[in-house]
Amino acid sequence: MKKMLIMCGAGHATSTIVPDSIKDKVINGVALLTGIGTEQVWEQVKAALEK
Repeated sequence: MKKMLIMCGAGHATSTIVPDSIKDKVINGVALLTGIGTEQVWEQVKAALEK
């Protein structure tokens, strides 16, 4: 199975609209914009890619 990592956002919005069919696979990346909690986000990304 192929895995795809999509990162979107330009910093002017706090959310991206995604289809309900993949909503449970979305990782909130606002911490990457604010700099607070970045380590937790990267851990979630790593865990998701290792599944």
